[in-house]
Amino acid sequence: MDVIMDIAEEFNLRIIEDCAQAHGCLYKGKEVGTIGDIGVFSLNVNKTIQTGEGGVCITNDDDLAYRLKLIRNHGEAVVGPAGYKNIVNIAGYNYRMTEILAAVASVQLKKLPTLNQARIGMVYSLVDQLLEIDFLQPLVSRPECKDCNCEENKKCKPTFYVFPMRFLPEKVNITRNEFVAALNAEGFLFFQGYTPPLYLQPLYQEKQLFKKGYPFKAPVNQHLNMDYNKGLCPNTEQLHYHEMTINEHIRLPNTQEDIDDIYRAIKKIIQAYHE
Repeated sequence: MDVIMDIAEEFNLRIIEDCAQAHGCLYKGKEVGTIGDIGVFSLNVNKTIQTGEGGVCITNDDDLAYRLKLIRNHGEAVVGPAGYKNIVNIAGYNYRMTEILAAVASVQLKKLPTLNQARIGMVYSLVDQLLEIDFLQPLVSRPECKDCNCEENKKCKPTFYVFPMRFLPEKVNITRNEFVAALNAEGFLFFQGYTPPLYLQPLYQEKQLFKKGYPFKAPVNQHLNMDYNKGLCPNTEQLHYHEMTINEHIRLPNTQEDIDDIYRAIKKIIQAYHE
């Protein structure tokens, strides 16, 4: 974010932070979402604060806040009576959250410190238990975060939307997919990868978004090299297809006992393959 904000200042750019999964995170003493001009948080059912669906935009800019309200609620029908002159990009939609969902989110917001504390505790407990297993590499953000007393120093605090582990196939005689299948057979819910690389989605592979292949076949775009073949991002593909595994067992209502069960299941699988 430091580099991004430097570039934004140099070129007079607006920055929208995608903090969808990062409720309550700190970055160098600042709450994420407050570093740029607008912060966007998701309230999807899998997020720390969740209402089933919906989201929240935050800003300390009065004009941006007003524009967000217009875009959320049929803005083009409001600018006339409101006497609002800066109507560029005010094609309003119907993004209104219901009052019931907003009430749920407001109550959950009060619980955020408790929810995050439980989540972070389970993450680092599992990380500590996995240190002896050389083919699993938990991704725990910056090394200094674990030893940082966030409540005291206010430096950084990740909140772990999911618990990612990198599976290193060269260090073990099973594949990532076999390992995940074995874990799930023990009663857990681990996932292979996250989502496929975006450029491998049908929209890009078929180059078809609107009728007649637009915008890919639009004359103005024909000079572009729109190559979306497999191999475009080899590191991303290696992670998705062979190495990355994620799970959501590090959130309430799971407990420390559930985290211990994961470790015991992994040890059981290792023993079984050795035998």
